[in-house]
Amino acid sequence: MNTSTVGLTLEQLENGTPSTKEIVLKALYKDEKMTISPAKDIDGRYHGIIENIPETKRLELGYVPTKESRKKIYDGININLNDVTWSRDWLWMKHCKEIAEDFGMAQSTPGAFFYIERPGAESAKKITRIEALAKLRNYIINDSPEGLYTRVAMLGMDMKDQPITDVKEFLFDAVDQTPEKVKQVYETKTFVLEVLLMKALEKKVIVKGKGIYTFGEIILGVDKKAVIAFLVSPKHAQTVRTIESLTNGTRKEDTSPLADEVMNSEDKQYADIDKAADVNALKDNTEEFSGTPEANKDVVADYDDIKQQALSDIKDIANKRRGN
Repeated sequence: MNTSTVGLTLEQLENGTPSTKEIVLKALYKDEKMTISPAKDIDGRYHGIIENIPETKRLELGYVPTKESRKKIYDGININLNDVTWSRDWLWMKHCKEIAEDFGMAQSTPGAFFYIERPGAESAKKITRIEALAKLRNYIINDSPEGLYTRVAMLGMDMKDQPITDVKEFLFDAVDQTPEKVKQVYETKTFVLEVLLMKALEKKVIVKGKGIYTFGEIILGVDKKAVIAFLVSPKHAQTVRTIESLTNGTRKEDTSPLADEVMNSEDKQYADIDKAADVNALKDNTEEFSGTPEANKDVVADYDDIKQQALSDIKDIANKRRGN
């Protein structure tokens, strides 16, 4: 079997072609040998064994495996499925716990001592992993200093007072040890919101108490994942902007940021304008906050223009009613 078997199922290997219709078993341990027999399923029937065949039919079929069948297997044994005897025995052999479908499964399956050889499969897995880790390392190499400090903070490390070389070293080590976590902080689609949450927690704009994250009187969620799900919803766009303003220091914090009692009648009118402006200025909050920080600033600026124009119109109407 000189051709690559990467991605092929066991059935595809079994079907093969007339010249490659064969299975090769490899042993996990050198010089391993053993005798195997049919295995039972959960109902007590034998896998791959046809029982109670009439004698006349058995004579017609020729060789037919039974529950008493036995096969000796060893490292490198070639099972030629073009051969009737081997092909019929393989029907029960492939269900034996001693034989795993590939090397990886053999290593993790109790009782497995052999696996089906798949030329090229193991090297393909290694290459895929090497390429994936190289991609993560390139993220780090091409990241800005600010970005690097942000990523380690998202990973739960406070390294803001550490040299940038230490930060890079930490991230490179993380690529080898916990690549999935590094991939998450670099490929997340909600990066901007995750950074906002991190900064808002640091400045206590959002607080966590008794296992719940809150913003003023608003319950955001019981964990960070739930908070991000809350913030990414288009209907919470105004809450996100308020959190962003308080976190970035562009607005003074109220005693209760969204409580009705801190609004006078005119404020409530403006709040209604906020809701209307949300629909027109922020049609897709998920998209706007998964882009770049610069893009988000443009969206917020557009929103502010709409809001200011609406407030100006209300004041004009109010002045006319007063006779000014």
